[in-house]
Order: sequence, then structure tokens, then C-alpha cells
Amino acid sequence: MDKEWDLQRLYSDLEMVNKQSLSNSAKQYLEYILLGQSPSNIAETLNPESRQSSGTIRTVLSRDVYPSLILLLNLPEDYRMRWNKVPMLLSQYKIAKREACSSSPSYIHYEKNQNSYVGSCQIKSDIINGLLKKYFLKKGFTEDFLSSNTKSMSFRSEWQTIVNKLVSETRETLLAMVLDTELKKWWSSIAGMMYMATNVNLLKNGVKIKRIFILNSLDFRIRNNAIMNAYLHEKMGVEVKILDNIDCKIKMFIDADMISVHDKELIALYYLSEDCEITELLLDYCSISAFSSFYDELFDDDRLCENVDKIISNSNLSSSFFSDIEHQINYLKRISCSTSVKEFLGILPN
Repeated sequence: MDKEWDLQRLYSDLEMVNKQSLSNSAKQYLEYILLGQSPSNIAETLNPESRQSSGTIRTVLSRDVYPSLILLLNLPEDYRMRWNKVPMLLSQYKIAKREACSSSPSYIHYEKNQNSYVGSCQIKSDIINGLLKKYFLKKGFTEDFLSSNTKSMSFRSEWQTIVNKLVSETRETLLAMVLDTELKKWWSSIAGMMYMATNVNLLKNGVKIKRIFILNSLDFRIRNNAIMNAYLHEKMGVEVKILDNIDCKIKMFIDADMISVHDKELIALYYLSEDCEITELLLDYCSISAFSSFYDELFDDDRLCENVDKIISNSNLSSSFFSDIEHQINYLKRISCSTSVKEFLGILPN
């Protein structure tokens, strides 16, 4: 930890704003979170025989750690702090190690040019804040208002049973945003593969699909995986952009992990980082219209979102990367042509 995070400075700053230091257990839980571990994972690591301690961990985080971080970062008192956002929020305390990135086994070595990057974080933040004010705040669409106009569903037991049917009925456009940290939870699952197969069929029918991949993680492997997924989606015919969010700390719309807008008739907000994974449906027409306009302007602004081809062209890629992409494209095409669940399951790899 000491090689990756400046813990001494972090704890010193926390003690200064809180007038007291965190307990040893609070520090331990915070350090696990900085390593990307959820409260449940921490409980399993510290007490593998029982998951009961995860409740205690969440209590300590909510009571001691999160309020301290909100003070330190000068966030609103009602800010909805979540464990997976902490590494990004505290990125200023991370020790930059270029060699750690270059030694990671990966197809892509993606780095910003430091000279051209000076000031870009603040510029991005200013542009995003301007868009939020333009489309939401000036029209009274506060987070509380939007949250009060949603219908909640269990992501696993309710939403997944209807999502493919709903998406398959898309007639014109499907807009989407996804955080890099949640890609494996969704796209690598059977439900996610079925969803992607539905996307392929929509593209065949002339439906426009636009998807923004948001790089939000400090983990180089996760960022690379997101770029690879973005490239795959583009080769399938999806209009794709990448938003590097790690340094400018842009808060995603209502803090969701994934978002999809279906024919500008409903917005699905996915919260997959919580133990209780949920989907919230936003059905208010004015809110949907505002978000759709916000999305389109965000997607088209080259100062915020980059083309995948530009990133790929600046990367030193091996031939195996492109052969793997081609293999995945053929695989998805086979899945999209399956006519039954039995046939679909027969195509899946062992």
C-alpha cells in the first residue's frame, strides 16, 4: 500500500479536517477499499469463516470513514459516498508509477501525453458542469427530483428477465454509458452476452446504438479492458466514444454504474456496485429529453470524448489483439443467430 498510496499524507489531512484520527480498523477498511475491495470482499478476507462481519465494516465506513472523506474533499453533506468511488475521489493521494503500467501484461499501453494534458482536467470539469447546468439544474432537475421519479427493480431477479425483450423492441436509438469497473460484471455474464446479441440484431435492423465507455478506475488492466470492449463494440457497428474520467472526477449521472436510454422513452439506471444490485427506471418525459440532449452534446464534444480508433492507432498492438477481436465478433454473430436458449447455451464456451 505504501508504494501505491501516500497514506501518511492522507491520514494527516484527514486528522486535520476531522480534528481526530481514524481508528485502526477504519484505516484498515479504507486501505482495502483503495485496493478495490468491496465490504463483502473485505469481510471474506478478514474473516473467511463468516460473512457476518461485513455489516460491521459497512457501519464503520458509513459512520467514520465516509463522513471524513466528504469533509476532506469538500463534497456536499448529502453526497452519496460509495466504496467503489473512493479510489477515484482520492486519486490525488496515489503515487504515480509509470513503470508499474508498462510492466502489466496487456495488449494496450494507453497513456496521456503529460504536456498536452496540463489543465485538461479542469477544462473537462468546467465543460461537464456547464452541460449539467444547461440541461438539468436550470430546469429544476435536481438529483432529489430525479430520484423521486424512478421505479426500482431488482437487477438480477426482475430487470434481467425483461431487458432483452425491452431492448429488442427499440425502433430508432439506444443510448448508453458504462463505467469501466462494471464491464466484467455485465458483459461477461450470460445475461450480458444475450444483451449484446440483442444489440447485434438491432444493428442489423438499422437501429442506431451509441455507447460511451467511461474510464474511471486507477487499475491499468481495467482501463485497458474497457478500451478493448469499446473497440469490439465499434467493430460490431456501435457508435463508440471514450471519456477519460479519472483525473477530472466527473460525477456520473445520478452516480449510476451504467445507463441506457431506450428510444427516448425511458432511462434505465444500473447500480451494480452495491450488494443489492438494482435497476431504476426513469419515466419522466422532460427528464428523459433533457438527458438525451445532454448525452448527444457530451458524445459529440471532442474535448470530452475521444474516438476509439484514435486511441487504438496510438497504441502498440500485437496481431493477437486483432485476431482475438475478430474471434469475438464471429462468436457474437453466432450467438445473435441462435433461435433457442438451448442453442444459445450450446454456443457458449466451456
